[in-house]
Amino acid sequence: MHNFESDADQRSFRGDVVEVAGRQSVSADARRAWRDLTEGRSSVLDAFITSSCSYLVTTRDVLHAPVPLRSLHMLERVVTGSYPKLVAADLQLAQSTVACTLKQALASLGVPCAPSKIPFGLVALIHGARTEGRLPLMYSSVTQLLGRGCEILTTPLPSLAHLLPPVVEEVLNLQLAGRSHREIARLRGTSSRTIANQLAMAYGRIGSSGRLNVLDFLLSRCQATPQYDSTG
Repeated sequence: MHNFESDADQRSFRGDVVEVAGRQSVSADARRAWRDLTEGRSSVLDAFITSSCSYLVTTRDVLHAPVPLRSLHMLERVVTGSYPKLVAADLQLAQSTVACTLKQALASLGVPCAPSKIPFGLVALIHGARTEGRLPLMYSSVTQLLGRGCEILTTPLPSLAHLLPPVVEEVLNLQLAGRSHREIARLRGTSSRTIANQLAMAYGRIGSSGRLNVLDFLLSRCQATPQYDSTG
């Protein structure tokens, strides 16, 4: 992920991403994009969510070593619904070993975070690569950003307005983008307890037991409720 010098620089960059994606896009080849990431031909530059779309920005100008096949299989299993505890049991490994392996794999891709904070855009890409032609609906735009050749992978999000108040939906989107409770509280000028309560409300109304379950819930509705117009 790119280290922006300031919040203003990050907002400007993301504004450019949204503008480019809205102006020109084609259906994405999720399998190819995922292979490029895992085989070291590209890395993640940024990932974020707006009220209507998820964005994953990759670049071929920052390369890395390929992700080992064993690590890749672990990552794909966890992201597509297997609990790390079950993966550890199946592979006869300690949970801490699986967690460390997943974190190293994500760092290689350019996403230095714990598995529990994988950005929605990367989850959508993995689902798209494994279920080509079904889920999720994803678009691609190629452009130059920060002096680098970039691909923007956009996934339209279904509206949760019928389930959640706008404030709670905004908090949920920040969490799905990988923000911690403390970071969200700082951004919104409130307490971590308030954020925890709002997320608990969101999970309850969606019928989810955790963040990855919410991601699955959204992905299952992306194809049925497209909100994004693509133009070649």
